[in-house]
Amino acid sequence: MKALLRKDLYTTVGSLRMIFLIMAIFAVVTVFAENTGFYVPYLVVLPSTLGSTLINLDTREKWDRFALTLPVSRRTVIGARYVFMLLLILFGTATGAACFALRTVRGFESGGIIEAVAVCMAAALTVPSVLLPVAYKFGADKGRYIVIFLIMGLMIGLMSLAGENFDLSGLPLRIPAWTLTLAAAGLFALSWAVSVRIYEKKEIG
Repeated sequence: MKALLRKDLYTTVGSLRMIFLIMAIFAVVTVFAENTGFYVPYLVVLPSTLGSTLINLDTREKWDRFALTLPVSRRTVIGARYVFMLLLILFGTATGAACFALRTVRGFESGGIIEAVAVCMAAALTVPSVLLPVAYKFGADKGRYIVIFLIMGLMIGLMSLAGENFDLSGLPLRIPAWTLTLAAAGLFALSWAVSVRIYEKKEIG
């Protein structure tokens, strides 16, 4: 599994550099400028979009055909991909949480930090949960369109709820925000199982 994780890292190093650059710019703006809390969800969700790039690169380089020659199962190949995505999501979530905390230290309005981070992480987990099974079943191109529309929908929904400072403290949430994260984690686990099933039955030529 470690070798597969390194492979995903090396394959996406160029995309990761661009994503980290964008995240760094958003982080600086968020921490040092008022009324910019709405950038934080992008910080959390952005790394989770890399799944489409990974599958597209795998298809272009015929990675799946080569993977069949390796002493690893198809289940392990999918498992490594999901672990890699989870690591990216955790990195994005930690970055977003740090930005919320720094905004609070600087005296900017950033109410409901725990709720905001929980909701953002739920959104980040949802993206690959939907994208990966669809991409493995129908191809990376369809997966790319899905992730675009999904992220647009998630961002519009989050911004309409939380406003420009992404403050969830005043919202009458009927359930604790962390339950959304748990639900998204369950969806992620279900997606993992579905992707394994799809990939094990997939004909690779």
